[in-house]
Amino acid sequence: MIARLRSADPGSYVLAALIAAFVIHFGSSTLDIHHGLGTASYDSALYDQGVWLLSRFDAPFVTLMGRNLFGDHTSFILVCLVPLYWVAPGAWILFWSQAAVIAAGAVPVYLYARRRLRSSGVAVGFAAVYLAHPAVLGAVYENYHPDSFLGLFVPLALWAALERRWRWYVIAVVGALLVKEDVALVIVPLGVWVALNRRWRIGLATVLASMGATVLAMGQMVLFVGIGLIGLSFTEYTSLLPAMAGAAAWYLALFVIGFVALACLFAVAGALATRAE
Repeated sequence: MIARLRSADPGSYVLAALIAAFVIHFGSSTLDIHHGLGTASYDSALYDQGVWLLSRFDAPFVTLMGRNLFGDHTSFILVCLVPLYWVAPGAWILFWSQAAVIAAGAVPVYLYARRRLRSSGVAVGFAAVYLAHPAVLGAVYENYHPDSFLGLFVPLALWAALERRWRWYVIAVVGALLVKEDVALVIVPLGVWVALNRRWRIGLATVLASMGATVLAMGQMVLFVGIGLIGLSFTEYTSLLPAMAGAAAWYLALFVIGFVALACLFAVAGALATRAE
């Protein structure tokens, strides 16, 4: 055991210390902000209520929004937090887990830099730069968002694709697609790159899975509109149905276009500045 510890990469110990310091500092400071009423009902309280209801095996109907938690975004990754709510429910789970998953994104950065540059010291430097990046710190301090899981899954998917670690790649891609419906805008280009530069079958499967996940998420919007129109046909307002149907069709079409346009805009802006900026 001692021999294994001595032969271990010293950079990994430094990396572990950096990640631990990051999680402790930002987990506690963001929770302090929450306790000081520095967070909002939207993007903090709604997730706390929704996950708490899931932990009690109830429908996650969030009273703040007036709808189901997963009717807002398909953030099924939140189910991973449910066991923690069985043990010690509270908002601390959200803020500490957010700091932890974002910090864990430094691991694939370190692994790739160490192999390519053949220096654990330089690799630690790249991991530290990742942890200190303004966009990363801005994401930690911006209330709570399930999107924080992408701070782990996207770097992990990139590392796994570059290093041909396909099991880790599948885990990262599936995890990312469970975070939100618009993650396909990141994963589809990754799948195209994998198809052209690594293994075309895996790349094609990535593209199809990403598009399928987004179509299913968008399908719920179509379902809601369809149910509303069917319900309208059983009321005294049936004469409004033709006008409502046309408006609903335009709404769905413009919703998809606007969704893609805004998501692309945020993807570019997110690479240049923090969320608040």
